[in-house]
Amino acid sequence: MEKITWTPELSVGVAVFDEHHKWMILMINRLIDVQAEATNSEAVSDLLDRMTRYARDHLKAEEQMMAEHGYPQLAQHRAQHMAYIKKTADFCTATQVGVDGIPQGLLGYLRNWWAQHIQNTDKAYTAFFNGIGIT
Repeated sequence: MEKITWTPELSVGVAVFDEHHKWMILMINRLIDVQAEATNSEAVSDLLDRMTRYARDHLKAEEQMMAEHGYPQLAQHRAQHMAYIKKTADFCTATQVGVDGIPQGLLGYLRNWWAQHIQNTDKAYTAFFNGIGIT
């Protein structure tokens, strides 16, 4: 599976969130690497757990900043985050039952969701946050 490459086009114009996104991409790319290695379900579950915890912290930070500054699309943004968390939790639960490796469906979902979410949904807040001086 092709890795995600960070490019300036992925920047949302808010430094803290760009750094979070870079870290998520790094973790997803690590999962892509791990799929090619012989690994056990415990190692896979650990990596997925760390990635999931980081993602939840990032999504919470985005929502907090949106709430603090009255971002008008907060509810829609939050709904996407909640759907992502549920779907990822379902995938992670499935990998904890003796799966030695990372299912392609999970990798595809993570890769596509983050790339699409950053490029479309998150980029929608760039003008809002930059307009109030947050860069």
